[in-house]
Amino acid sequence: MNQNSTLTKKTLCEILRDKTLNLATQHTYCLAVIEEIHGRELAESQKPIYTDLTETSGYCRCQLCRSGPNEMSDINNLDNGRFEKTHRKFVKEHLYFNTQPLHTSMNVLTTLYDLSYKQYVQKHWLEITEEEQIVLDVEKARIKQAMWDAFNVRVLEPRQGGAGSSDTGNVARKVLENPELLAKTLYLNEEIIKRICYVLNQIRSLEPVDDLDEFDRYCKETYRMFLTTYSWFKIPVTLHRALAHAKHYMEALPLPLGRMSEEAGESQNKYLRQDRELRARKTSRIHSFTDVIHRRLYSSDPVIIKKYMDVINKRLMRKNVQEEGETPEQQTENEEEDEEEIELIEPEGEGYDFSQAENYDYSEGQDHEYSEEANNE
Repeated sequence: MNQNSTLTKKTLCEILRDKTLNLATQHTYCLAVIEEIHGRELAESQKPIYTDLTETSGYCRCQLCRSGPNEMSDINNLDNGRFEKTHRKFVKEHLYFNTQPLHTSMNVLTTLYDLSYKQYVQKHWLEITEEEQIVLDVEKARIKQAMWDAFNVRVLEPRQGGAGSSDTGNVARKVLENPELLAKTLYLNEEIIKRICYVLNQIRSLEPVDDLDEFDRYCKETYRMFLTTYSWFKIPVTLHRALAHAKHYMEALPLPLGRMSEEAGESQNKYLRQDRELRARKTSRIHSFTDVIHRRLYSSDPVIIKKYMDVINKRLMRKNVQEEGETPEQQTENEEEDEEEIELIEPEGEGYDFSQAENYDYSEGQDHEYSEEANNE
């Protein structure tokens, strides 16, 4: 990555950290910065954004207590309060970043896979020889087959087309619901697996934890059991945050962690891809991103959503409760009327004028206006 890309990446982080800017200004600035980063450099610049926002020196270092892999795996630091808020290196402002209950479960499950097939070598990956790597490959293949036989899921496999891996949120949710079978399949300590699954369930819960102090003691006991049983294993930062800082996140955030999950955003990925491919200009990256964001804005408009849901509910009622005396021709005609209503609700093209959004009066139910100039452009 060249120097210009590094500077633009830092500029992007400064924009996101600036609380005096409104969302529209941040959006405009971010698009201008992204336009300066092209191709592979854009993909590489996305990874350290969170690290740069928290000004952390490395990816494997905790963004809250600044602990590295060796410090996170030292049981003495757990006993002397190295990971607590009272420590001088603890950064309280960073509690508002990176609250990802879904990806926490996914990453912890991947950690359990690594722990399972590396326990026969008990070495850091840099110290593994070629003969030991063969043993790891055989054990990794056994885990894949065992997970398929036990849970009927594919794990540790890349997806076709290079879009991520088979370790999705649905797989993690399904596997973590049965900790006894998971421990038996991976040949791990059953008590530790049960406790980790319980902590993850509390993190994903939509309700607040009754006693945070008791929950924090439970997490610290689990952390201590893990370090004692698998002292050779370097605990990753995701599992460290779940066991050492879950209480800190719950105290700082206004809602339970489960209600701030990224599942809602992840469910929109397929629509974002469709909007990018079919409903956005390809003249420049700024035009493409602007059209996608505009599409997301009016698709979440409460007036549009209400009209759309009225049509969907009417269709469901007609489908579940068949009207008396309705012929197939009448049913087809009703479905065509529904499709026409949906087409009227959902605006097409790139001429939606969002500058009129401030003047829109939702009480009168007036129609949205379109800009002919934007269409011609």
